[in-house]
Amino acid sequence: DELWVHALQREGHTQSQFEEFFRKTPLGRYITKADPEMQAEFFHRYLQDFISMTMSVTCQEDLQLLCGALTCCVNELRLRHDDVMEKEVTSLPWVHAAYHEFKNRLQNLFRMISIEPQLAQVLRGNTHAREGDELVLDVYAAVACVEFLEPQALDTDGQRLVWLRQVKRLQVPIELVCSEESLRHYEERSMVMVHRVQTGWNRIFTLSLFVEHMLLGIEAVEKKLKPLVLEHTRGLCKVLEKNSDLKSEKPFEAVIGILKACKDGAMECIL
Repeated sequence: DELWVHALQREGHTQSQFEEFFRKTPLGRYITKADPEMQAEFFHRYLQDFISMTMSVTCQEDLQLLCGALTCCVNELRLRHDDVMEKEVTSLPWVHAAYHEFKNRLQNLFRMISIEPQLAQVLRGNTHAREGDELVLDVYAAVACVEFLEPQALDTDGQRLVWLRQVKRLQVPIELVCSEESLRHYEERSMVMVHRVQTGWNRIFTLSLFVEHMLLGIEAVEKKLKPLVLEHTRGLCKVLEKNSDLKSEKPFEAVIGILKACKDGAMECIL
C-alpha cells in the first residue's frame, strides 16, 4: 500500500504505469504467469486480506459485505479508465486504487454495520446492492438505517430515550451519505437511492427534535399534557410523510401549524 501511495501520489505515476511496474516485481511476474482463473483467485484472496487488515474486520459476515463493496469499487473505478480491457483479469494494484478512491464511503459503511447489528443481515440478503459495477451498498445501508429508525412506540420516556439514542448514533453516518461531498461522487444508482435517504432522514431528524424538546419528560411537567403532545407527534409524522423538506413552504407551514396548535392546546389544558 505504501508503494502504491508513493508511486501514484508522490511520483505522479498513472494507474496504468503502476500496474506495469507491479508486473515487473517478483510477485507481479509470478501472478502474470498463472492462468486467468488462478489470477482471479489471487485477486479475491488479496482483496479479502487487504480489507481484513486495513479495516480491522474480525466478523466473517461483515468481511464478506465489505469485500463485496470493495469489489464494486474496483469495478466502478475500472469503468472510468478507457484504457482498461473489460475481459482483462483485474490485477492487485486496483485493490489499492479503489480503496483509496472510496475509502470514506467504505469506512462509513463499516461504521453503520457496526452501529446497527441487524443491518448486516439485511444487506447480505440484497444481492442487487452487493454486486455490480457501482458501489451502492453504503447508500442501501443508509436506507435500511432510516427504516430501522421509524419510531414504533413513544409512549414512555424509556421508549423515547432509546429511540433518540438510536437516532443520534446513526446521525453522522447517514448525514455523511447525504452530504454534498458524497453526492458529487455518486453514480446513477446511488443518486437514485440517496434521495430516499434524504427524504427519510429529514423526517426522522425533524421528528426527533420534536420528541426531544416537546415530548420527552412531559409527564414530569404535567401528566394531562401527554395525550395532547402524543397526538401532535403523530400529526407531525403524517405531515412529514407527505413532504419532509422543511425548506419548502407547505411542509414548513404545516409544521409551524402543529407547533402552534400544540402550544395552544397546552395552554388550555393548564388553565
